[in-house]
Amino acid sequence: GQENYDSLIQARVWEALCAAPLTAQGGYRSLLRFRIDAAGRVQRAQLLGGSGDARRDLLLVEALERVRIGRAPPPQMPQPVTMLILPEQGGTPACASRGR
Repeated sequence: GQENYDSLIQARVWEALCAAPLTAQGGYRSLLRFRIDAAGRVQRAQLLGGSGDARRDLLLVEALERVRIGRAPPPQMPQPVTMLILPEQGGTPACASRGR
């Protein structure tokens, strides 16, 4: 269903963000927007709200553009997808849970 696909999107985006130290850091806030094509690839990634670091912003968009969800989105899923990255207190659980 839609909830499972939403969880899959979050997991794949965090995998991409956790792969680089600058985007894995939990001390920033950013608003991301993107579409997912029929092959499950992220398309037209953009930052609606920057993180305050131009280099990190560039890396965020680059990381998003590499994301592969692995399957097509449900036909009823609204697009584009908007995802808010919030600063974490005491580390980034989304990355910590991946063994970092």
